[in-house]
Amino acid sequence: MKRSKRASKWRRPAPKYRPLPPSKPAWNPRCAVLISWTRIFGELEQVLPHNVRIISVRPQVTPQNEIYLEMVVGSLAPEPIIEMLMRLESSEQFGATLVNNWLPPSQTEPLYRYRVSVNYAQKL
Repeated sequence: MKRSKRASKWRRPAPKYRPLPPSKPAWNPRCAVLISWTRIFGELEQVLPHNVRIISVRPQVTPQNEIYLEMVVGSLAPEPIIEMLMRLESSEQFGATLVNNWLPPSQTEPLYRYRVSVNYAQKL
C-alpha cells in the first residue's frame, strides 16, 4: 500500500489542452490553390520526349493565383530538351517557357541539365 501512494504522489498531472478559438480558422479556402502532383506528372508525361529525364519539379504560385513550374531536366543531348520546350509551349496545359540556365555534361554528370520555368494551367 505504501508503495502505490508514493508512486502516485510523484506522477505528473495530465496536461490540459485547450481547443483553438473558433474565430481563428486554420485554413482559408478563398486563398488556397490546390496542386495535384498526380496531374502534374501525368500532363508532363504527355509532352515529355522519352529521352528526357525530370530531375526536379517545384510548383510556384504567383500572387495572382497562377501556377508555374520550375523544373530541372536532363538529357544526353540538347535536341530532346528543345523538342520538350516546343511541346510545352504548344500544349493546352502549359504555356510560355523560359530556360534559366544550363550545364553541359561533366565527368560526374553525363547529362545536359537545363533549369526551365513554364506556366501551368491545371484543370480542376
